[in-house]
Amino acid sequence: MEKKTDETTGKKEPFWGIGELVVRLIEFLEAEIDYLRYRAWSLIFLLLLSLILLTFSVLSLFIGFLYSIWGLYLLFSAGIGKIGGAFLCASFMVVLSGFFLWMIKKIANRMLK
Repeated sequence: MEKKTDETTGKKEPFWGIGELVVRLIEFLEAEIDYLRYRAWSLIFLLLLSLILLTFSVLSLFIGFLYSIWGLYLLFSAGIGKIGGAFLCASFMVVLSGFFLWMIKKIANRMLK
């Protein structure tokens, strides 16, 4: 974790990258699941969280599908330079969809323990 210096006070504040934010989010979710494990409304909270993540997953997969269609259109038209960008965006969205599904799997495994 790098430190970013504030120019006015000289204090150092933490600077987190994307990977650190993902790790912190997963740690937060695990702590919440442990806290809510024995509560009656924890199942509703976790199902709602899973539904939100599933919605993001389906949306990401749909956007990735649209980007791949656009890439195929560009493949058969004159826009040769934009093909890589379209397929790169499509693959990123599909990977993002898989990440959301992986988080749902982790939540379900923690619920069943």
